[in-house]
Amino acid sequence: MKPLVVADRFALGVEEALAHIPVRARIVEREEIPKVAKEADALIVRSTIRVDAALLAGSRVRFVATATVGDDHIDKKELARRGIAWANAQGSSTQAVVDYMAAVFVELVAQERLAPDACVGVVGVGRIGSRVAALAEALGFSVLRFDPPRAAREGGTGFVSLEDLLAKADVLCLHVPLHDTPPWPTRNLINDKLLTRFRGRGVINAARGGCVDLQALLAWLDEKASRWAVLDCWPHEPRIPASALGHPQLVLATPHIAGHSLDGKARNTEFAVRKLARFFGFSCPWRAQAWLGMPPSVRMPALCGPCWQAAATLLRRLCPIVRDDAVMRSWLGLADDARAKAFAAYRRRYPARRDLPARRVLLPSLPSPALARILHALGLVWGIADDEA
Repeated sequence: MKPLVVADRFALGVEEALAHIPVRARIVEREEIPKVAKEADALIVRSTIRVDAALLAGSRVRFVATATVGDDHIDKKELARRGIAWANAQGSSTQAVVDYMAAVFVELVAQERLAPDACVGVVGVGRIGSRVAALAEALGFSVLRFDPPRAAREGGTGFVSLEDLLAKADVLCLHVPLHDTPPWPTRNLINDKLLTRFRGRGVINAARGGCVDLQALLAWLDEKASRWAVLDCWPHEPRIPASALGHPQLVLATPHIAGHSLDGKARNTEFAVRKLARFFGFSCPWRAQAWLGMPPSVRMPALCGPCWQAAATLLRRLCPIVRDDAVMRSWLGLADDARAKAFAAYRRRYPARRDLPARRVLLPSLPSPALARILHALGLVWGIADDEA
């Protein structure tokens, strides 16, 4: 008999992907997964489902795939005890997170919170962090790379010490996994001791919420009005404290959507289904990009003003984190439980956003050389609207 796969309906494209492999697929709402997991041979979940002893009790599950990069919601020790294999979608949403960071950098310069020649400290120079570092350099920032595990493996060339990072960086950007493993645990990596030594003004977290001690960060912000933070990831999601969300120096607050482009979410599903298929000895020909197709060109009016403000105008349409920030702040007046529900609902029904390198932008006239350099750094293809008539 074909294996039965129970999958979260909100894994984008999962029904279409599973139709390409010889399994029985049962696509359900997130809330139904605990009720039907006992019948499944395999599960495809997202981060909203905790895969632990309670979920797996009495089941015949042999494989679990999460259609997410993060896997904090999977009790790996319990799966190992039961002999259950598992996989995440590591690498699938890299471009979406890089796009998010591009929008953050451009918005911060446009708001004059970050200088165009600022020093960006990238903490964690793995798959995403290395791309963010390259993006920052392409935009004209100087970059410091801090990654003790890589430095230990590869030698110190290209990496800085913690002392140099904290003394020279204007902003810290986190791109590390969340773990407690010595000698370089990342839980509460940004804490009061580290912040006391940090001479810069900004902290950006688009990694995992638990990498930042939120109370320590808020206390650090309170000490100087010139300090600021950008948070996409939060401890104890979806419960976001009003004290953090309403802080005047939290300049951008978004509900864990850095990786939530349509391309990234569909690739999450592709990676998860391909790994599931491989476990059962199948191949999976379904590809997210072919399923999505190319997005239409975007016609823009004249991008006026200085180049960074013009770039910000464009990105507010293509990667609208300013909209996401406004939506999230609209929840400030809600009770804690209602705010948590709003957070979860927005992520599940996040408005369509495509990866920047998939976009063709049509402008009414040639951009300035400075703006053209920024567009190139962002990976955008541009043309003149009259040429498309």
